[in-house]
Amino acid sequence: MKIASICPSNTELLHYLGLSSSIIGVDNYSDWPPQVDQLPRLGPDLDINMDQVEALEPDLVLASLSVPGMEKNVERLQARGIPHIVLNPNTLEEIGQNILQLGEATGEEKRARAFYDQYTERLESYHQLATKVKEKKRMYWEWWPKPVFTPGGHNWLTEISRLAGAENIFADQAVASYQTDWEEVKQREPDIVALVWVGSAKKSESQAGL
Repeated sequence: MKIASICPSNTELLHYLGLSSSIIGVDNYSDWPPQVDQLPRLGPDLDINMDQVEALEPDLVLASLSVPGMEKNVERLQARGIPHIVLNPNTLEEIGQNILQLGEATGEEKRARAFYDQYTERLESYHQLATKVKEKKRMYWEWWPKPVFTPGGHNWLTEISRLAGAENIFADQAVASYQTDWEEVKQREPDIVALVWVGSAKKSESQAGL
């Protein structure tokens, strides 16, 4: 099976399922496992070059809706009739279900089930460790700086924060992604700032705003 991955997290899932050798192209930001460095690059994850994707003649494209703006990739895949599945997990359990879904789509159900069981056991062990943390740090996660997007309460990064013995400062927002601004971030007084999906130049702008 020839698979194209247009989101870094999906590329990593394919590797965990032993499917690295089936990957024929990836988005510009996929950087693990190391062997993807030799593969054709299909553009930034928010603006994939569908002409390049189509030219590779993939049996399956692994798309995502994990970041606002990825919708147009899915629309273009649909318009061209390119076979694809879309992963859009908002919780750690949904990530686990995506593992099983991907295993079914690629004929790797047994490997996916074993990985899923290992994954859920690991989460439970971290949950037990987190209960021992006495002083919880206040975390701010940033998806994107202009406009500013951050994970809300219905997001796996809020769960990750808790597993680390911390708390997402925007956990009170009942959405997966919340649009805010740096003034509100400062008012919430985070102890830790974690920037994700942000280029180096934009990181500097964001840090200056805080």
